[in-house]
Amino acid sequence: MIGAAALAGLGIWAFVLPKAVSGYEVKAMSAKEMTQTKAVIVDIRRPDEWAATGVIKGAKLITFTDPASFLAALGPVPAGRPLVIICQSGRRSGAAASALAGKVDAPIVSYAGGMSAWIAGKGQIVRPN
Repeated sequence: MIGAAALAGLGIWAFVLPKAVSGYEVKAMSAKEMTQTKAVIVDIRRPDEWAATGVIKGAKLITFTDPASFLAALGPVPAGRPLVIICQSGRRSGAAASALAGKVDAPIVSYAGGMSAWIAGKGQIVRPN
């Protein structure tokens, strides 16, 4: 698990809160902040959810079913780049972050509130291809 000091070095310390099991949760990180940290954003919702509400521009779209399948679809995460996992409400992304702990050589964080929070915060969305 990555420590708060390491996340601070990535410029996201102000947005990280301790979480009981999964380690850390990102709260209210804007598109600008995600760009500055060079975060790898992964939307783990189902295709029907992507179509219904749209997706964050540049996000990888990988439905999370289990850690092994997810990691195979994700491929390598560039060193030093945080992996931000987002779902619709934050529940599935928290569970996914917990399941991936120690399996990825990158900071793993769950986006608090999911796409509901992203959209409420006026985050940019696009229609999936």
